[in-house]
Amino acid sequence: MVLDENFENIKLDLSGKADGETAKKPGVFDFEIKDGMLLQGDNLFSPTAKNGEPILQEDAQLQTGYLELSNVEVSSEMTKLIETQRAYSMSLKMVQTSNEIEEVINNLR
Repeated sequence: MVLDENFENIKLDLSGKADGETAKKPGVFDFEIKDGMLLQGDNLFSPTAKNGEPILQEDAQLQTGYLELSNVEVSSEMTKLIETQRAYSMSLKMVQTSNEIEEVINNLR
């Protein structure tokens, strides 16, 4: 759903253009609490009652022909992924070593 600055729906046709209406300026909204939004799929989220009322961002600027970048720092996320994989690998090795020690102890009996 796309809302204008007055919280009214802007109906779009399949091409993404306003459906026979005079062009309304889309509103940019934020929420006080961003956690707990409902995942709709395809990177789309819907607010729930927990998120509170939408807050219109007066200073937001809409620019056509620009791509919004994500808030993810790829290099730091890859580093975290590698660290997590190594920690998992080490944990797995500890479990395997523990099993081997138990097997040796059981064979001694």
